[in-house]
Order: sequence, then structure tokens, then C-alpha cells
Amino acid sequence: MNPNTPDRSETPTAPADKGSLLDALISLVVPKNEAAVPQKADAGLDAVSPDAYPALPVPTEVERKIQELQTITSGIAAREVSLDSLKGLDFSKNKVNYARMLNEPQLAAAVTTERPVLVIAGAGSGKTRVIVHRVSYLIEKGVDPQSILILTFTRKAANEMLERVETLLHDKSVGTVTGGTFHSFASFVLRKYANIIGLKPNFTIVDTSDSEDIIDLIRTELKFSTKDRKFPKKSRIHDIISYARNRNTTIRAIIEKQYTGLIDFIDDMELIASAYARYKQASAILDFDDLMDVLNTSLKENG
Repeated sequence: MNPNTPDRSETPTAPADKGSLLDALISLVVPKNEAAVPQKADAGLDAVSPDAYPALPVPTEVERKIQELQTITSGIAAREVSLDSLKGLDFSKNKVNYARMLNEPQLAAAVTTERPVLVIAGAGSGKTRVIVHRVSYLIEKGVDPQSILILTFTRKAANEMLERVETLLHDKSVGTVTGGTFHSFASFVLRKYANIIGLKPNFTIVDTSDSEDIIDLIRTELKFSTKDRKFPKKSRIHDIISYARNRNTTIRAIIEKQYTGLIDFIDDMELIASAYARYKQASAILDFDDLMDVLNTSLKENG
């Protein structure tokens, strides 16, 4: 008999109510010697005290990251833009009365153009509205629309922003503003300057599905597909390779920390990752991670 299988001979034949069944189930999950948290019958939330619950241990690495975030947020709060500088602004000669269209924090974000601006805002706070009016304000100040770049996570969002700017200004030149997703912008720049950075101008971009198929081809050719049933599928391999690149770490570090069930396959997956990189290079292929990585490296080396 399997020691983990309950002995059904000891199960009462008499029907039990749901409460008894639940108590029996909980008794199997919770060790009998585990101290229960004291509770008061019919106690409301006001009677709940944090002292009644033991503090959960926080890993040192997590605690360090929390402290870093607290330092960053404190620094941002200390550098908050003063709204006093907005009082002297005159928009009477502008097509758009920005002071009337935006509240003070939004206005500060839209018309502060002499230095970089970091805006942290939640849902429904008018982030898109601020970006639209900021682009409009830059154009009204005489900034060449072709030197303005809007990057978002969807092409639709970028197009909608530019349409709203054009509606505000009644100016077709807004159409020369560069707007799109991070990946589309990376593709545009890399193709335009391919010869300078050592890329073939006709390189092919593959999406996630194509990347997984290439990895599966390599996996099959290396006989890993039949080597072990537990060997990770193409989608999992792709996720780990991509995650390691985006985290600027190694496949080994990712697996040892987050995919401990795959530790036995680290060497094999590193081999697949290496073969995948060589396959892309030989075939003039870039995946989504390559677009961002190659652009970042090229800007650093040629900036």
C-alpha cells in the first residue's frame, strides 16, 4: 500500500456532514502540533491585531530591492516640479490654451521642456492627455515634428495620440512625428543604419511563434526531443532564454532560482541557446529580444 494513500478501511461508513469532512481534510493538511492563531468568536475587524500573527521572514535580496525602491521613490518626491513656475506662463498666442485644458500637475508635465521629465501616474490620471498636449506644445514652440518621437506598447495607441495632436493644432505636419511601438522603432532604426552597424539591411524579423519553431528544430536535431520526456518544450525553452536576456543574467542562474525542476537540463539548454544564436546570425534573423538588444548596443557604441 502506498504510504501516502489514506487507508480506506478506517473511513467511517456513516455519512458525515460537510463541516466534519472539512475538519478532517484540514487535519490532514495542518500538522497537529502547529500552533493555531487565536481567534475570538464573532470578532470584527476592529478586534484583529497584527501582534496575533507571526511576522513572515523576508529574504535578504527582496529586502534590499524594497529598500532600493524606497530610495528611488523618496528621491523622486524630493525632486517634485514646483508649480509656482506655471503662474507666469502666457498661452494667449498659442492655438491651445494649455492652462485651461490641463490641471496644474498635468500642465507642469506638458510644458516643462528644458529638462527631462519623469511622470509617475496611475490609471485614469490623464497620462495620454499629457503626452498629447506635450507634443502639441513642443510643435507650437517651434520644435521640428520630425525630431519628436512617441513610443508606446501598441501601434494603435501611438496613432491615436498623433490623431489627437493633429485635431488640437489643425496641422497636418503632425503626421511627420515618429510614433510607434518600441520594437517597430528599433526595426526602423536598425534597417536605416544597418550598413553602419554591420547588419544586413534585408534581415528578417521573427515573432515569438517563429522563434519557438526554430528552437524546436534545434531541439529535435540535437535529439533532445526524445532524450527525456521531462525535457522542457519549445515554449518553455524560449521563455527561459528570453527571460535570461532581458534580466541580463545567465540561463543557469534563472533555472537555479526559478525552474529548479529543470536543473538537470541546464547544460543542454545552454547548448540550445548557443545554437539558436548561431542559427539566427547565419540566417540574418532577429527576434524581438534582438531588436532591443542590438539597438541598445548600437546606440552605446555609435552614440
